[in-house]
Amino acid sequence: MSDGAVTLTGGRMASEVLRKNDTVLRPASNSSAFMAALLKTFEQQNFTGAPKYLGQMDDKDMFTFIPGDVPAKFRALVR
Repeated sequence: MSDGAVTLTGGRMASEVLRKNDTVLRPASNSSAFMAALLKTFEQQNFTGAPKYLGQMDDKDMFTFIPGDVPAKFRALVR
């Protein structure tokens, strides 16, 4: 991508997930408000195993990037 964004693969809940530097961008959805509230709760409890919710921009949810792999049981199903 020309803006330095890299497509992230492996998940099965959203498509077109991008990483730009240390920020992950995912299309906003019906679950965006729930996800934001859940991640804010984790942050308030000082839980460091989940990304921080950074808000929305251009109809995309923004999160901090946490390096790692998607466990096999949560990967996209191959058809």
